[in-house]
Amino acid sequence: MPYSEPLFSLDDLSRDVRYACLLGPARPRTELLDPYGFISQPAIVRRLGAWITSLLDPEAVRLVGVGASALPIALAVGLELSVPVAFVDGKELRGEVSPGDRVAVVADITRTGQSALTTTEAISGAGGTTIQVFVVWDRAQGALEGLRTLEVPLHILIEDTPP
Repeated sequence: MPYSEPLFSLDDLSRDVRYACLLGPARPRTELLDPYGFISQPAIVRRLGAWITSLLDPEAVRLVGVGASALPIALAVGLELSVPVAFVDGKELRGEVSPGDRVAVVADITRTGQSALTTTEAISGAGGTTIQVFVVWDRAQGALEGLRTLEVPLHILIEDTPP
């Protein structure tokens, strides 16, 4: 049974994420998004954590971030639910995933999806099973096609339209 629904508008959260990524801490951007633009803002990270918490499968015993940039989002959920958190750095798992663990993957911005797929491979290599994938923003560059091959629930906050 999922946790309670977040008490904020997902449209407002999407707008805030877009604004933070495009106008982020450095300078305005159009194509290259800066995930640090939103993961460095506690109000956004807290709401992203609430969004994931509301959809997280209760059987998930661990969260794994796709790279260090997704770690604050995973930590927001982990702290709220007392669920351990790890992340994948390149191809290396940082933190613990034990055999039999049912794991939810958290990605900030996906493009081709290779980093997210590498993360699921690292989880599998440690004996865990990916049961859900959360993506904050998909850039419509092929990630979703690859992630759908995992045949697990895929939750996307912002999904660009393919060109």
